[in-house]
Amino acid sequence: VTLDDSTGPIDAAFFDDVQENYASTLFNSWLLIIRGRLRRSGPRGVSMRATGCWDLGDVRRLWKDEGMDAVRSLLTHDPASEQAQDVQTGPRKVLVHASGFQQSPYADITPAGVSVNRPPGKFWHSSPGISG
Repeated sequence: VTLDDSTGPIDAAFFDDVQENYASTLFNSWLLIIRGRLRRSGPRGVSMRATGCWDLGDVRRLWKDEGMDAVRSLLTHDPASEQAQDVQTGPRKVLVHASGFQQSPYADITPAGVSVNRPPGKFWHSSPGISG
């Protein structure tokens, strides 16, 4: 998500750990409140690692019905941190080759060259006499 105001753009990145809890709101809402960690990415640019998002209309209704304390409670609640506490923390899996080279499980291991998953350069039908 990119936000822009008079100070410059803000890029908010929603990684997998956040999307699990907030994807429905992120992809189905028009106006959002986004929580995250900020980092300066240039003279006027800022990037944000998003840690949550809420529909502004829902937050407004909560504020009108239950007050500001309920809104603060909603915005400070972080389901990802609760899930992280439930997960056993241990060393990340690392692939070790016979040569001793250690490879991240997230490394791109696709062979060089044209991908077999890509369609050929021309995959549509052309009638005789029509260029293309």
